[in-house]
This record gives sequence, C-alpha cells and structure tokens, in this order.
Amino acid sequence: MMVVVKPRVLIGVLGSTILCLSIGHFASQYLKHIEGYSHQWGLERQFNLVNEANVPAWFSSMLLLLSALLLTIAAARERQAAGRDVRHWAGLAGIFFYLSVDEAAQIHEMLTVFDGLHPAGIFYYSWVIVGAGFVGLVGVLYFEFLLRLPPATRWLFVLAGSLYVAGALGVEMLESRYHYLNHTWTDLSYALLVGVEETLEMSGICLFIYAISTYLARSGAALTIRFDDHGRPAVSRVSPGQSLGEHAADRSAA
Repeated sequence: MMVVVKPRVLIGVLGSTILCLSIGHFASQYLKHIEGYSHQWGLERQFNLVNEANVPAWFSSMLLLLSALLLTIAAARERQAAGRDVRHWAGLAGIFFYLSVDEAAQIHEMLTVFDGLHPAGIFYYSWVIVGAGFVGLVGVLYFEFLLRLPPATRWLFVLAGSLYVAGALGVEMLESRYHYLNHTWTDLSYALLVGVEETLEMSGICLFIYAISTYLARSGAALTIRFDDHGRPAVSRVSPGQSLGEHAADRSAA
C-alpha cells in the first residue's frame, strides 16, 4: 500500500483544524467572560488555549511530532545522497521532537534559573530569557544551512520560524508583562493574548510542515515501512478476495 501525501492538501487540512481550534477558543472565552457561561458542557475546558491537557495542546504536540518525522525523512534522504547537511536535518528533527514533548509536558515552564534575579515586565516569565538565547544560537548555527536550501524552501522556513517565534516569545512576553502588572492570568484580556500566541505558533508549525513536505516532494523522497516477523521473507501476496487476516493465518500454518 502506498500513501501519497500532497503538501497543499496537507496544509489545507491542518490549517482548517487550526482555524476551528482558534474559533473554539475565542468563542468559549466570549461565552465565559461576556455572557457569563462558565462551564459550557466542556467546550471551555477542551478548547481554552490557556489550559493544558486538552484538544489544542494535543494537536500542537502532534504538529511538532509530525515536523520531527518529516525532518527525520529529510535527514535520511540527505544521508543517502551523501549530502553535507545530514547533521543539520537530524539536529532539527531532535529539536522538534523535544518541542513536541515540551508542548505536552510543559518542561519550559520549569526553567526558573533567572527567578532569583526577580525579573519583571516582559521577563516576568523568566524562561523566555533562555528561549531567546536558544533561538539566537539556532539562528547562528543554521544560517549557512538556510543559505544552501532552495530559495522557496528557505523563505518558507524563515516565514514559518518568524510566525512561531512571534507567538512563542513575542506574544508570550506581552502576556508576561500583563500578568506582572495586573496580577492575573484568568481574565479575558489574558485569554485573548494567549489565543493570538497559540494561533501564531500553530500557524508557524503548519507552514513549516508545508515547507518540508514540499521540499521532500520536489526531491522525490518517500518513506517505506516494512514489518518483519523474526526475519521471515517480507515479500508476500494476498490473493483476490482474501483478507489480510486470512493470509496471515495461511502463512502461520505454513
């Protein structure tokens, strides 16, 4: 069986999902803070982008994991072609795998190394200092790699990264300042800021996935998965009208 992935269809599906999740967030916040409906039969709980362990958090983690998978395929293709950027692709795959785990486990919120300095304003959430340093380091290490990419892929990477960083660091700093000045993160204004932040992040990742999948499509890359049962021959045929279960039973009997 071969599954053909068309980048435009993929970005259409992912983009539509992001739009629905964002609408769900803003609608639930309107019902909660303006109309006074606090429970909403689980709508607010499952679509509030401020919360963790809900549908948007799961979807964001899956986007990052899909990015890591596509980057792994790109690294494997580069290795096959004896290219010079194997480590760059593999490094990006590792970064996005970590980001996927972090999105689900919120590891970055445990980075309190600068809390002893009592940061204020936009640095009240002190992890953004570490995040900004990391973004700068990645930018330096990957500058030449970006220049070697095809122009269309390069600018898509830059745009995707800009959207993601604008949300993950830029709007996060505004949230940090708001929380510091108003001593709350549960009102409508804060929820609107988080809605913008998360939408930018998801949109950036979605565009990044489109960029990688387009790059892979143009390079003719493909992923093949083979299930091998204790080294037995993988080549087999299923006769017309025979199910895979019946075929497996026949092989076991043999």
